[in-house]
Parts: sequence; structure tokens; C-alpha cells
Amino acid sequence: MIWNNIFVYPGPARVRICRYPLSYDEWIPSILFLTHYLPDAPESSQTINVASLILGQNGFWGDLLSLKPEGIQHIGGLIEKYKQVKNDITFSYPVVTGEVGSLPEVHEKVNEANGKGAVVIFSIAASGHKFVYVTKNKVDRNVWFNSDVSVTFDDKGRAVITCEFKDEAAKIVFFGVK
Repeated sequence: MIWNNIFVYPGPARVRICRYPLSYDEWIPSILFLTHYLPDAPESSQTINVASLILGQNGFWGDLLSLKPEGIQHIGGLIEKYKQVKNDITFSYPVVTGEVGSLPEVHEKVNEANGKGAVVIFSIAASGHKFVYVTKNKVDRNVWFNSDVSVTFDDKGRAVITCEFKDEAAKIVFFGVK
């Protein structure tokens, strides 16, 4: 008998399947769905897993003690930013463009009251894809984002996010962080 459980093995299929419960977020807060993401290297995989985690499911699983110092620093830096806006992300109504695994898959979790929160953009594509996303909500102008992302603001106070994907990746934009 062969035992194939995708929830044990790292990789892109696992993390996509783990994001499916986020579609219930408009009825049941995603913070109530504990999903365990894997912090395994390489850095691109760690970013995709943390980007998925911050959308509400808040769980890590795996051999955390085997992480290398640079992995700990990378994950810790992302979690540090997330912790500044975690309550805003939890209280915000989800704005989702695309389905899990689509090109692109965009999750906007911005608190309408103060503009704090995050936008996460996932791509399953290979090199050369560029996307522009305009937030539905006005956003706080204290912004942080990862590589290959630029953020400007329109006259309504919304963010205009431009990102380029070189491979399967996640782009994270935090609003209201130091």
C-alpha cells in the first residue's frame, strides 16, 4: 500500500490546497481555520508559505529546529511585519481576485477603518509575468513590500501595486507598518 499524503510533503501543490479554506473567510473568519504551513527552504518557498499563513490560518509545522539562520531571519522579518497589522488583517473583509492557483491569485485584507493590512499576490507562472493590482480600499501609506514590487497611490488613496514574477512566488505588501 502506498501512502500519499500531500500535507506531509513540502511543495507548491500542498500550499495551494492549504489556501482553499480561505474562500470561506467571508462567512467564517479564516483565523479560525488552523492550517499548518511548512517553513522549508528555499527562500521562495518560505515566502509563499508565510504569505499564505498571514491571510489568517496562522500555523507552522515541520522541523523548525533545522532551519538555517538566514531562513529564520527571513521568516522572522516577515512575521515581525505581519504582527504589526495582524488584527487589521483579521478584522478586514476579504477581497479576492482569481481562484487558488490561478494567474494571478490576489488576496486583499485591508481594514476599511484605517487602511492597515496586507495584499498578497501569488503566481504559479514562470518568468516574465507582470501584474498591476489596484486595491479596493484606501490604504495607509506606511508601506513595506518584498522584491520585484513597486507601490504608488492613486488620487482616491488606493494602492497601485505593480509586481513582476520570475518564477512561482508570492508578493507581499503590508500597509500601516514601520
